[in-house]
Amino acid sequence: MKTAVLSTILLGLVPSIYSLTLRDTKSGCNAPLPEGVESDHSVNLTLPSSSGVTPRKYRLHLPPDYDSTKELPLILSFHGRSQDALYQEKLSQFSNASYGFKGIAVYPEGVPLIKVNRTSHFNLERC
Repeated sequence: MKTAVLSTILLGLVPSIYSLTLRDTKSGCNAPLPEGVESDHSVNLTLPSSSGVTPRKYRLHLPPDYDSTKELPLILSFHGRSQDALYQEKLSQFSNASYGFKGIAVYPEGVPLIKVNRTSHFNLERC
């Protein structure tokens, strides 16, 4: 059950993130960055969602040598329950150039779990 829920959440995020990368071109290459986004800095962003919680929050980090004309790997790094996107960024070190990852890092923010102190999560409330 937990796997099915996580898969549903991931599949729900992928089209939203994918649409951000497409912009006005088919590949996304050379598309302008969202306002406030620059290489080697992390930024908090939001996107609309039809999952019941909108807008959805996430952190985005581009590598220091980001070039919109070149393809880069993308990693989605999910925090654990009761943590947040900033915590996950610090824990994973994917935004740290000395760590060795040379790609785009996205840290989705879970949704608040109303019944348990409003902690963020990616699972159903009953899990």
